[in-house]
Amino acid sequence: MAIAALIAFFMPLYAIIPWPLGLVRVHARARVPLLFILALSSALLGSVLGMATGVLAGWVAAQLLLVLAGWKIHASQIFRAVHYPRPATAEMRARLPGDTRVVLVELDGLRRAYPLNYVAQHHVVNDRLGVREIAVTFCPMCHTAVTFDTTGVGPLEVATLYNGNMVFSDVGTYTWWQQATGESMSGPLHPRALPLLFAEILTWDEALASQPDLEVITFTPKELLPFTLPVPGMMERMLASQFVPGIRRAEMDTRLPAREMILGIETVDGPAAWRKAALAQRGFLFDPDSKLLVVLRKGTVAAFHFPHAVAGEQPDVHNGVIADAKGNRWDLRGRSLNGGAPLRMVRVSEEYWFGWARFHPRTRLYADGPAHVTL
Repeated sequence: MAIAALIAFFMPLYAIIPWPLGLVRVHARARVPLLFILALSSALLGSVLGMATGVLAGWVAAQLLLVLAGWKIHASQIFRAVHYPRPATAEMRARLPGDTRVVLVELDGLRRAYPLNYVAQHHVVNDRLGVREIAVTFCPMCHTAVTFDTTGVGPLEVATLYNGNMVFSDVGTYTWWQQATGESMSGPLHPRALPLLFAEILTWDEALASQPDLEVITFTPKELLPFTLPVPGMMERMLASQFVPGIRRAEMDTRLPAREMILGIETVDGPAAWRKAALAQRGFLFDPDSKLLVVLRKGTVAAFHFPHAVAGEQPDVHNGVIADAKGNRWDLRGRSLNGGAPLRMVRVSEEYWFGWARFHPRTRLYADGPAHVTL
């Protein structure tokens, strides 16, 4: 009975083999009551058989341990969300390596940094900036970093994997939300979408250059390590393959390999994507029609609306400075270096192709060059 609990109810098979969403919802609702029923049934059955065989203690212990294992392998227990982390001390800030990639969130004039590997280890970091609640999230399976305004919804925690992407639930109502889009899937708050917040991913040195006293959350050395699954080598083998849990091969967009890193941008004309490898070769991409400028900065990516280029000319990007033909100059965060207006940043998602294409099925793919899009 406990083995049935372990396999049938608590190992999320639909994360690997696609199930209809209706069955997934049943699993979500039935999981906790079934755990209680199975644990009680196991104990009662163990008592009856134990009295008959004389091994009561061992039987009951084995059954309860298996049920407990079923509980512990649930995503919410393996990947524990963080709730309202403390700011790091000055000593801890000084120990954070300068090349550490951080998620920089700015809201209502307040700014805070979250080490990207820290977010990946926990998947969800719930925090409060002023009077607003936020959730900084990262799905290692599809390499998707998204920050949400959760004011009025409350803290989030990991629920499962579906469509190759993390699903989280809010603690208050257990409504399920798809991480890639912020849209609800089921629950008391469905249908609804969590507001997306603009967040930059940059190095800690870059973040400090803009604000030397920038606050970063507390961390341990282990939380700064790259994410991997509890089973040694499993994550590495999966990332080296074209297999995506929860998505049938026939349903995948094969215009690029599943885990080709792309840059996805939502435009007025619909979603568009570029190969990151093309950006790495050139250093920047510019589309004169949309005035979209995408630049590579120390391994991270930034996108801007660049209306300053005249017909037939491209901006110049060199030594960390963006310049137009008139001599106006900006740094790689869009701040003017000679007293002009800043560049407007555009949200860009750096993720695996399969994840972007799954939730943006009509994406126009520009593999190696600029696109003709409208921002």
